[in-house]
Amino acid sequence: MAPQYCTVKGCFKRTGTDTELSFFRFPKDPARSAIWVKNCGRDDLMKSTPANLHSAYVVCNLHFEKDMFSSLLMNRLKKNSVPTLFDS
Repeated sequence: MAPQYCTVKGCFKRTGTDTELSFFRFPKDPARSAIWVKNCGRDDLMKSTPANLHSAYVVCNLHFEKDMFSSLLMNRLKKNSVPTLFDS
């Protein structure tokens, strides 16, 4: 599988290279998926289907608050987690 870059605008972390990070697929739920796209600053993806976003895009764990994880390893998200942490 080819490496994927984090979808967040301005983040260049990628799977395969940044092995200390976890990467999460977009949710399949249309409402939550739209929130992820908006929060990631990627208006260019607004017309993508949730299924396409889920299969083709990821967000690294750096963009989620600690209380959004269901494990101490920060490799599993709680059901309603959304990316909210971004460099200014």
